[in-house]
Amino acid sequence: MVTALLSDLQHLFGAQAAPWATQLHAGVLSLLAAAWGLPVVLALFRRLPKSEPEIEWVWLWRCPRCQSFNRRSFVTCTHCEYHRVIGGLARWIPISLAEKFKRGGRRLVFLYKLAGWGLYYGATGLAFWRLRLYTFQQEPLQELVGSAMMLMLLLSLMFFHLAFRPRFKSPLAFVTDILAGTVLAACFLFGSLVWSAAPYPPQAPLAQLQTTVGDVIRLTPKGDPGKDLAGIPSGGAIRVDVTYEVVSWPLFRFRRVYFTSPHQKRAAPWTLTVMKLISPFLQTSARFRPYLSSLRQSFVLERNTAYTLSESRDTPGLALHKLGSLPKKNP
Repeated sequence: MVTALLSDLQHLFGAQAAPWATQLHAGVLSLLAAAWGLPVVLALFRRLPKSEPEIEWVWLWRCPRCQSFNRRSFVTCTHCEYHRVIGGLARWIPISLAEKFKRGGRRLVFLYKLAGWGLYYGATGLAFWRLRLYTFQQEPLQELVGSAMMLMLLLSLMFFHLAFRPRFKSPLAFVTDILAGTVLAACFLFGSLVWSAAPYPPQAPLAQLQTTVGDVIRLTPKGDPGKDLAGIPSGGAIRVDVTYEVVSWPLFRFRRVYFTSPHQKRAAPWTLTVMKLISPFLQTSARFRPYLSSLRQSFVLERNTAYTLSESRDTPGLALHKLGSLPKKNP
């Protein structure tokens, strides 16, 4: 499903994928800047001092005993000291305690709003960083999918904000906003699989292996910084062990190879982290669950030669392809 969708996108945009991706990327960045700045600007405008009106209207209540008028904040009549009947929570508990409960409720609402805005800025900021929207130097399809993912995330958070903001709303509007936000969030999660697989077409080289000085092998995955692997001399050649992790999800026909270093702690990619979070909600059948496989494979390389690594069509694992000999450096 993921591979077919990428093929359809490549066929749809063709050579115009890069201009479309750049325009969509710029538009999403402008929208994201407005979405980040607008709440702050509105909050600042609400705090601006307002000019007082020429006439100030106040609420009054009439004492049933002496018919005199008193301010709304007065509980006791200023003329005959009549105590007016208090409704709501203050009917059953003292007024001072009722006021404390009201202040506590307002504080809880403030903390609830603060947590919501923290989640909003945290989620959009993390997506902005992990989708690499801060740079235009990306693969066209990956840039296109990443921009669409950010747009879906903003729309999803908008619907969740409409559903969970502390205001009275109809049950139908609440359910509709929840469903819309959930559908967009699911599209965002599926888009993360497409975005992760976009730079790696089927049977394309995954990384390059190159021998360097001192029996050190340079492994350079596509789109990632290279890492040095220790080689073991084997006659006139060098043997090297390559460790990698394969993330696969048969339901969506998704498969991705992540190269790791044996001397470092294994760090699960964020795509796998998202799949681990949602996998308990999927069916228990093996076909519907994501998998992580840790593998290790040995290769024998000739000196001063460059190779590429790709997934093998015939046998499980990676296949080694020779590119050619490197020019020898003068001592």
